[in-house]
Amino acid sequence: MFEGLTANSTGLDGKHAHRRIFAAGMNVMTIEQPGEAVYIILHGTVKIHIEQGERDVILSVLGSGDLLGEMS
Repeated sequence: MFEGLTANSTGLDGKHAHRRIFAAGMNVMTIEQPGEAVYIILHGTVKIHIEQGERDVILSVLGSGDLLGEMS
């Protein structure tokens, strides 16, 4: 998505973007959380899921290059 753009033109120059590392199994955000950030997945995967009773329903699995939080 950002191919060919410089860090300054994308806002990824450190002024607006920060690298965060999340441990496996850690919650990045919850459904009740207000939209305060958009995450670009650089490495690894993120599972989007909801809990229905005792069941864990996987809605999507995102990976490198995918965005998370843009619709909140």
